[in-house]
Amino acid sequence: MGAAVATEVANKLVFQFGVSYSRLATTPSTTSGFAQLSAVIKYHPVKSFDFFVGPYGALQITKGDSPRGDYGIIPGAEYFFTNNFGIGALYLFSLPEADVTKGKMRAFQISFIFRFNSLQLKNAGY
Repeated sequence: MGAAVATEVANKLVFQFGVSYSRLATTPSTTSGFAQLSAVIKYHPVKSFDFFVGPYGALQITKGDSPRGDYGIIPGAEYFFTNNFGIGALYLFSLPEADVTKGKMRAFQISFIFRFNSLQLKNAGY
């Protein structure tokens, strides 16, 4: 679950800042809730499809063995069936930590997307 705000920086190129909540496995048998922040650059080769990459940071917000944070890179792609409805997939790729005993977070996320109508979408031809 999350929300994002995007702004066009050039033709077919968009900057997007997002915040989300995810349940991710912290061990093979337990999950924890994480608040995530991301800032990605999206490239739209066509209106209905984009791919993106950028950094993310995550902070564990539910009780677990020990609170932890994580950071890394998120590559992904989105496809829109209509101007407002789409589906997306991304990969959380955690970067190495100083304490290697904590491990790294790796996860695929699938999302269903709803875009609100806006002046920005209208000006972009949607």
